[in-house]
Amino acid sequence: MISIFFSLLIIGLSVGAEDLPPLFDIEDYYSCESQQGVYCKVDINLQANNEASGLAQEIKISLADKHKFNRSSLHRMICIAKETYQNRTVEEYLTDLSKRKLERFNVSLTVANLECNEDLPFQFYDVFTIIFCVSYLMMVYQSYDVRRDDLKTPVSKYDKWFKIFSMRHNWRAIVRTNTNSDYVNLKSLDYKIFVIGYKVSTKFHKEV
Repeated sequence: MISIFFSLLIIGLSVGAEDLPPLFDIEDYYSCESQQGVYCKVDINLQANNEASGLAQEIKISLADKHKFNRSSLHRMICIAKETYQNRTVEEYLTDLSKRKLERFNVSLTVANLECNEDLPFQFYDVFTIIFCVSYLMMVYQSYDVRRDDLKTPVSKYDKWFKIFSMRHNWRAIVRTNTNSDYVNLKSLDYKIFVIGYKVSTKFHKEV
C-alpha cells in the first residue's frame, strides 16, 4: 500500500498544472465587441503524440474516471480580429493558433463545435419570423371572417379553431352582453361579496 501511495504521489508531482494545457480559457466578450472582433466558442480535441508523456497519462486517467474533466478536449472562447484571417477560414486560423500555443505539449489537434457570433444573424431571423407569424394569423382570421359572411358556406368542424384568430369574432365576444341567468346571478353574487368585504375592511380599520 505504501509503495502504491508513493507511486501515485510521484506521478502527481511529476504532472503539475504547468505541465497540462488549461481546460478552459475565456477572453472578454465586451472588449471583443468594442473592437468589432469575431467572438468564437470552440472545442480543441487533443491526441498526445508521446504515449509516455504526462499529458497522455492524464488523458487516459480522465477518460477512465467519469468524475474527472476530460483532458482530451479543451474549451475556448476566443476573440478574433477580422483582419487576422482574411485569406482563410476561422477554423483554419484557430487550428494554427492552437498549434502554436500548444506546441510544447507535442500533441495533434482538431477544432470542433465551432460557433461564432457572426454566424448567427439573430435580428434578421427574428424580424422575419415575426412578420411571417403575423401575416399568417391575419390570413387565418380574414379567411374565417369571409367564410362567416358567406351564408352558403357550410359550418366546418375546424371553425372553432379559426375563431381563436378572428379579430371580428373576438371583438364581438368582448362587447356582447351575456344574458344567461346563471351568469347574471354569479355576477351579482360577486358584487355582493365585494361590497361586504369592503364594508368589513372599512369597519376593521376604523376600530383599529
